[in-house]
This record gives sequence, C-alpha cells and structure tokens, in this order.
Amino acid sequence: VCSSDLIIALDFGRHERAMQLTEKAISVEPNNADIHALHGGACQGLRQWVRALASYEKAIALDVNTAAIYKNRGTCLIALERADEAIRNYESAIRAWPDDPDFHTVLGSVLHTQRRINEAEASFRRAIALDPLNAKIQFKLGVLLRGDNRWFEAEVCFRETIKLNPQHVAAHAMLGSLLQMQGRLAESERS
Repeated sequence: VCSSDLIIALDFGRHERAMQLTEKAISVEPNNADIHALHGGACQGLRQWVRALASYEKAIALDVNTAAIYKNRGTCLIALERADEAIRNYESAIRAWPDDPDFHTVLGSVLHTQRRINEAEASFRRAIALDPLNAKIQFKLGVLLRGDNRWFEAEVCFRETIKLNPQHVAAHAMLGSLLQMQGRLAESERS
C-alpha cells in the first residue's frame, strides 16, 4: 500500500478509499499503530463510530504516546453517547499530556453534559490557564457559569470572549440575554 495514496485519500475526504487502503495495510502490518490510527480516521470520516473506536483502541494498545489517537477515541465515545468512558479517556490523556488545553476543554464539555459542574469548571479554568487567548474556552466557561446562575462570573467570561474575538456572535447574544435577565436593558442593547 502506498502511504501517499492513503494520505491523499484522507486529505480529500475519500474515506471509503482510505478505509480500503488501511485494511489492506493492516493485513500486511497488523502491529502498526499508525495504520490502525489512520483506519480509525477513515472509519470516523464515514461515521462508523464502533469500527473507528476499535481501531483507535488497537492503536493505543500498540503505541500509547499519540495524543491525536486519544482525541479521536474521545470523539467516538462521545458520538456513541458513552460519556463515562469519554471522561476516563480524557483523564488518561491529561495524565500523559497535562499541558494540552484541548483535552481539558473537551473534558470540561463532557463533564458539563453530565452536570458535574464543579469538575467541568475546573477543567475549563485549567484550559484557560494553558491557553488564555482562546475565546472558545472562555465562552464555554461562560455558558457553564450562566447555567449555574453565576451571572456576574458568566458576564466576565462573555466579555472576555468578545474581547478576544469581537465577531463571536454567540458571546454577544449570551451577554445581551444575560444583561436583559438582570434588567440591564440599556447595556444589553450595546452588547
């Protein structure tokens, strides 16, 4: 199997072709973690979550030092609505890569969906400490705080999001809504 053909197939979204190529490559090199990871990517591109997950798990069993595999495995677990496993996946990844803000952010998001507010907040705050200029993380923390009726703290997050990304439409909308809920109508019209 020509690896350039495989990369081209994945890069151009030809996931079926990539899956065929990776399956052929796996038959030749069954213990190659990279090929299993690429097979997972092809399956994931086709939304074949169970197959993708199995490929990522095999890749992890063969080579646990690849952050991208953990990110992709977590995506599959979330798609399969296996939140507890996704949480464990991201916690394992954070032990291996503690300074990766993406892991903290996604962990915070999954914890938030499970209504584990304090843990989600801690994850978002750690992600912000690692990547303080990331408007997306600020926004996610703001949404969490707003839902927890911590309006002042949420307002600070939404304002910071807008400061970091003035075109962040959802942050403007959330800030305006939050100000209206507090009866601060004049301020909400400016947000």
